[in-house]
Amino acid sequence: NRPYSEKTAETIDEEVKKLIDSQYKRAKEILQKNRDGLNKLAELLLEREVIFSDDLEKIFGKRPWATEEPLPERPGPVPGKKQSAKSGDEKTPAEEEKVK
Repeated sequence: NRPYSEKTAETIDEEVKKLIDSQYKRAKEILQKNRDGLNKLAELLLEREVIFSDDLEKIFGKRPWATEEPLPERPGPVPGKKQSAKSGDEKTPAEEEKVK
């Protein structure tokens, strides 16, 4: 049971479809525009198991939205997650409640 009319549901569906279609088209255009670079990247990955940002810059150039701010070395703990001794053993408060 929805808190809105069938007409509103149809409008939502139409708008979502428009968004998905336009972004699909945009993704295809980006991939086609960068086809040569993607082929070079694929060849490089076949040669070497690991590539670095310098390798990507040589192929695609600098990112137009690059920032001068340094990226954090390691993210801190995720809010809402309980830290535990074992990695991958973290639980959210809701998961902790289920255990009780």
